[in-house]
Amino acid sequence: MKIWFLADLHFGCRADNEIWLKDYSDYFYHVFIPLLKEKYEEGDIVCSLGDVFDNRSSVGINTINTVIDIFEKISDICPDIRLIVGNHDIYNKSSNNVTSLNILKYIKGVKIYYRPEVEVIYGKTVLFHPWIEDKETQSKILSKFNGDYIFGHLDVYGVESNTKGIKTKSANSVNISEFKSAEVYAGHIHLRQNYKNIHYVGNPYAKVRGEGNTKGITVLDIKTGKTEFYENTFSPKFLKENIYELMDVTIGELKNRWKNNYVDLHILGSDITKCKFDDVREELCGYYKEFFIKNESVNSGLVNDIGDANSDFEDAKTSEEHLNDFIDLTEWEPEMKNRVKQLIFEVREKINL
Repeated sequence: MKIWFLADLHFGCRADNEIWLKDYSDYFYHVFIPLLKEKYEEGDIVCSLGDVFDNRSSVGINTINTVIDIFEKISDICPDIRLIVGNHDIYNKSSNNVTSLNILKYIKGVKIYYRPEVEVIYGKTVLFHPWIEDKETQSKILSKFNGDYIFGHLDVYGVESNTKGIKTKSANSVNISEFKSAEVYAGHIHLRQNYKNIHYVGNPYAKVRGEGNTKGITVLDIKTGKTEFYENTFSPKFLKENIYELMDVTIGELKNRWKNNYVDLHILGSDITKCKFDDVREELCGYYKEFFIKNESVNSGLVNDIGDANSDFEDAKTSEEHLNDFIDLTEWEPEMKNRVKQLIFEVREKINL
């Protein structure tokens, strides 16, 4: 009687970039679906805690077809799939009915939660809680619930939004006191963490810097309350490396460490000319996904991007990726973040960057 949690899949991210789509779908085809097939028991449920898709206003055709194929394969194994609407899945703030999740509702066993619903599952009372823009409405629903579990797409005040220790604090954040005694399993915050009775399961793979590198999926035994975590050691990670800590590391060790990962190499600005980046580039080319050199100011500690030393991405634009990373770390409202990203993309398209 297990609940297989998925959260914040963000298919179609970075303007439907094909390489990111492949990285995300490869995790499902090579890791999650085989694992589900091996461990599935009759009665298990796959539950997405919101944000299957990334862009609120449009989703690419290739992304749509890939996601449909993935969930059809999941349904062939586990014909009970619950999809909770996340803020990235909806077009309008005022309603959850216009959602990209609707393209999945015809798949066998799929149920979409457009609004909060309470169900009894294997003797446990569960509140399925989609994204609700209005904090007052959300607080009323949560404070009245006296059941066992809440599965939702939630912004809880005071949890860490990234590895820099920045705490969530937005107009939509709800106070932890409103959850009473229920155990809460949530999506929306990508950093995997436990905060009292709140459990953010995190996204199964890396999307941006600062989300932490312990990625994977959480499986809950709903009767006992015990969980099992299956770490993702397959997908690319974001690595932050300091040049001075690598002095005694061999090229062979770096090849293993950096293989298929995004690498930020930090170096003090005063020493930038002493490093033989061409040698590193030549030796390690083909092992990392992307390699960025970060110039760290001696006095201020500020980090400036020197550039992409070499990239295996044919279409990815370093400047846009850095802007998106910065936008994700702001405390702007989700709709504002999405709109700014979309404007950047539209400008790039117009000037053919």
